[in-house]
Amino acid sequence: MIEMINDLVAITWLRKEPKHGITLPDTAKQIPNMKEMELKGRVDFVGPGRLSESNPGKRLPMAVRPGDIVVWDDRRAMVGYLDGKVRTIIPEGGIIAILERATIVEAQA
Repeated sequence: MIEMINDLVAITWLRKEPKHGITLPDTAKQIPNMKEMELKGRVDFVGPGRLSESNPGKRLPMAVRPGDIVVWDDRRAMVGYLDGKVRTIIPEGGIIAILERATIVEAQA
């Protein structure tokens, strides 16, 4: 189990379907260039929230939860392997919009 810290979120990209050509399996690909990817993905791991500045010791609740489909600002993102998959790691503030909410069952899985 991976535990993110503070307000960090791990996202798996949702890939665009190719219109033509050959599709390589994920095992044959290197880390993709973010400019070639649609900045849309599924939230996999969520931290507990950042600490409140006005109320020391309390954490601010996270707006996203695992399973949500989101878009993000690539300037605030880090890309790398996490748990064997290419993922984007980003602070919650870098998420621009939640396109689709996860159901409670998806969020608990």
